Amino acid sequence: MNMTGMRCVCTRLMVALGIGLSLTPLARAQAQSTEAPARPAHVQTIAVGEVQLTSILDGQRPISAKAALRNIGEADLQRLQARHGEADDVETSFNAFLLRFGSRLVLVDAGAGRLFGAELGKAVDNLRAAGIDPSQISSILLTHMHVDHVGGLVAEGRAVFPNATVFASKAEGDFWLSESAMQAAPSAMQPFFRNAMAALAPYRSDGRFKTFLPGEEVVPGVRSLPLPGHSPGHSGYLVESQGQTLLLWGDIVHLGGVQLARPATGFRADVDVDGAAKTRMDLLAKLVQSNALVAGAHLPFPGVGRLATEEGGYAWRPLRTDETARQTSK
Repeated sequence: MNMTGMRCVCTRLMVALGIGLSLTPLARAQAQSTEAPARPAHVQTIAVGEVQLTSILDGQRPISAKAALRNIGEADLQRLQARHGEADDVETSFNAFLLRFGSRLVLVDAGAGRLFGAELGKAVDNLRAAGIDPSQISSILLTHMHVDHVGGLVAEGRAVFPNATVFASKAEGDFWLSESAMQAAPSAMQPFFRNAMAALAPYRSDGRFKTFLPGEEVVPGVRSLPLPGHSPGHSGYLVESQGQTLLLWGDIVHLGGVQLARPATGFRADVDVDGAAKTRMDLLAKLVQSNALVAGAHLPFPGVGRLATEEGGYAWRPLRTDETARQTSK
């Protein structure tokens, strides 16, 4: 499909997500399964039309649902955890994603690097284990600038991805890279600002950091979708190929067993808890309608699947093992 066709299909989904007109149902994205050489278990690749999507595990660490979640009663939280057989500490995945457009490689988020504990920071090593050198990445799209998404951009103050241009929404850059915003923020939030500034510094100094406006095509084949609340400029990315549609939604959900069933439930790192809840509720309804494929940063690795309605809320439906296990050689 040419770029005009891609824009039309992506626009229809964006419209359905609350940006404009009404949605006609989109074609269901079907992963294609073939036999190919084995690759590491922490790297999973599927096809979305002609585009390859690779999930890259940065690591896993437990999150206390009781401590992290907002706007949910304790009894309701316990019922939902019992339904999913979860203890309070939920082992949570931290995922990055690689999009391959022929020879062009686009990374969505970069992992935590060494800035978020020993359990994380494995994304770059896992890329290498899959046969991809950081120098091959041409573009890095940030869903937002929290440390677990930007820390992997740097190591000892140097750019890990020497040939990549980093992109983020203008609202995100204007907030996290602002000295005045940092000084105005509560002291507990200021390390978030300093980490973002440090992670982006080598790219900014080399002229390899760019911002975009809501809904713009960021790089060929990838259009931005504003999803504010968790962070001021938090953005998802839409990819369409051969009638198949994928949304990489960043941090719309952290603890899916609860937040999908009760979408109004906030998360402690949300800059705007109520705004994030509204974004999540609107988005989930539209994604069920469109049946688009979703890739989430904190959904269980490999973090790719679809949504379904369930008992007045929503449930996560990961792709089957045979779908996600499609291993592709370079």
